[in-house]
Amino acid sequence: MLQAVTLILVTALMPANRGADSCLSYEPSSVRLIGELVRQVRPGPPNYESIQQGDAPEATFFVVLKRPICVSGDSASELNTETEFGLDTVQVGPSDSNWVPFRRLVGKQVEVRGTLSHAISGHHRTRVVMEVQAIKGVGE
Repeated sequence: MLQAVTLILVTALMPANRGADSCLSYEPSSVRLIGELVRQVRPGPPNYESIQQGDAPEATFFVVLKRPICVSGDSASELNTETEFGLDTVQVGPSDSNWVPFRRLVGKQVEVRGTLSHAISGHHRTRVVMEVQAIKGVGE
């Protein structure tokens, strides 16, 4: 009986282990994501809780992915140690402070290329964020 339970547990855990092999990597690796670009205004400083109660409004861009992704933790990194599974939305921002292409592509399917890092501040609204080096509409 114990062998049957062990076999069931090992079998149940195997897909998760195999899934980690196909996960994306954190920075410095460059990755590509495809999804819909959305813009939302979220509460910012000082409390990141409520614009109505005095927090500054922060316009934030996200890519809502066609398929959830995972990102493998990096034990050699100080910040990107956590493996994240089932991410269907990633906060994105430009690496060069040029927000024009982001504003132009809101509501459209986009391809973004850049580096991923784990969220580290109140400004980060998803567990993983992307510093975008290139953004374009799908089909452009």
